[in-house]
Amino acid sequence: MGDRVRDEPALEPDLCGVSDPDSDEILYWSPRNSRRSKNSRVLLPVALGDDWTEIMARAATYGRSMFHTDFFRVFAVVLGINYAEKNLRFLIFHRGGLTSHRELALDKREGREAVLRLIMTLLLWSDPTHAGLMSVSNEVGFLLPGSSGSPVLVAADKVIHDSTCIRGRGTRVFRLSCDPPNGVPVPRSSATNLVNGTQNGEEKYLNGGLIAPIIPNPLFPLNLSQWSSPINSTHIHSDGKPNILKASWQVDERKDTETKMYAAADGAFGTPAVVCSFEGTHPNGSSISDSLLLPTAQDLESGACRYLSIFTRTTVSPIPERRTLYITVFDSVGQSLIHAESSYDFCIALVHSLLGWLSYYQTGFLHRDVSIGNVLLAVGGSRTSKTSFSVECPASSSSNDQGDSVQAYADSIRDLARNLNIKSEFAAFITDGDMAVDWRTYFENNDHKTKYGTPEFMSLAIHNAVDLNMPYLHSPIDDLESFFWVSLWAVLLNKHVREPSALEIKLKADIVQARFELKASIVMRLEGSLLIPAQHSTVGNALFPLLRSWWLMQRVAA
Repeated sequence: MGDRVRDEPALEPDLCGVSDPDSDEILYWSPRNSRRSKNSRVLLPVALGDDWTEIMARAATYGRSMFHTDFFRVFAVVLGINYAEKNLRFLIFHRGGLTSHRELALDKREGREAVLRLIMTLLLWSDPTHAGLMSVSNEVGFLLPGSSGSPVLVAADKVIHDSTCIRGRGTRVFRLSCDPPNGVPVPRSSATNLVNGTQNGEEKYLNGGLIAPIIPNPLFPLNLSQWSSPINSTHIHSDGKPNILKASWQVDERKDTETKMYAAADGAFGTPAVVCSFEGTHPNGSSISDSLLLPTAQDLESGACRYLSIFTRTTVSPIPERRTLYITVFDSVGQSLIHAESSYDFCIALVHSLLGWLSYYQTGFLHRDVSIGNVLLAVGGSRTSKTSFSVECPASSSSNDQGDSVQAYADSIRDLARNLNIKSEFAAFITDGDMAVDWRTYFENNDHKTKYGTPEFMSLAIHNAVDLNMPYLHSPIDDLESFFWVSLWAVLLNKHVREPSALEIKLKADIVQARFELKASIVMRLEGSLLIPAQHSTVGNALFPLLRSWWLMQRVAA
């Protein structure tokens, strides 16, 4: 292969069905055609072997490469051939895992007839959606819902975050603008060039890949959330300020949780401004999901369907993962806390993002995935839609000791906000509600008992429960400890540190490994006397004492 997924080695498929059999020897997942060479796209990779476990693992690697090239792809087909058993399978990888059929015997007439029927079915595909592709985006151009009923075309000029996978959310975040990558403005009323994948005859590229054309549909319907107004011309900036588009494949029972969280917060202090959030749909109005590829309840009951341990630690998964594409467009732009230019900027950002977390919590949502990618410095400044930051005491608080304690905490937070002159503009915010939960129904749903979070930033209690496979109920205390780990990460990996000490280098190497024993060792060193002032970087000397005091108070409170 002439291209690869990120920095991983280029793959060498055994056989491939290609777009041009007369092309050069090197093939591409996403080809770049040039005048000097003719590159061919892989359309159907083939995995050969004499053991199905090995074949499927290799096929999954090919499928992952196809998903990396086309994020909005619903499924990818890989052909698996076992030459020892002389049989074949069409392997359909999708966002919920893998769907296939029983082996088809190539040395028997009925097997060969079944293979022929499948190939004939593939030849009947006449639309990109038949092959698992979408007709709403080519990952440079996006059709978004418009207030007039017609789609609005916007362009992506950068991929900010990418989590390449097959089974899972596979989140990808784009920066949007009204201009295509080469700087030529895209008229909203006429965007034919970008829609067709060309601008002035030039092919569009993003991350080294050729962008496939999208097919616009003037009647394209999107299922907008009830709380969100459709996009109009004032929402997508034309003055050079970008918007952010986040797309992810959510499990069906949680697909609208993030939307509800943003709706409840409604632009509160320390939370991003949301333009719209909606469930992706095909032009015919059906959801963009893997639902048609999943086994039915009857299949599960009869045992006709079985699960393979390709994507999970266990050999059997009790519930198929129905995943649906969800898209959210933000008006707020952020960057990582590791870019904080001073200790003061870092501390202010930390306070503002903590108040954002509190804004969610006050409106009924526990975040459950506080991480370095979700706590962001606001770029260009952000304002709350509210008049100012506020803290509300629960209506159930009474004059008893517990009620007095809650009131005292609320008063102390109000005092902090007043002393720091916190009003409407915030320096940082917390985003991403994929793992959030409505704590008002927290004890009514068994799904809430699932341990969520990013390992590097999990509390030690959750980390230990995950490692030991023990039950654990995620609490607000765990979220607050995650803020501690985010802060320590941001200090150790700060982009402005020039001469880190030997201990800082060691702590940095330990924290990125996300192992329980190393994280426990880090806080033991924080509790001790190893972090002596004047021995570390300027940022370390300023913030290690704060982190040490924070951890000690947190441990006492726990």
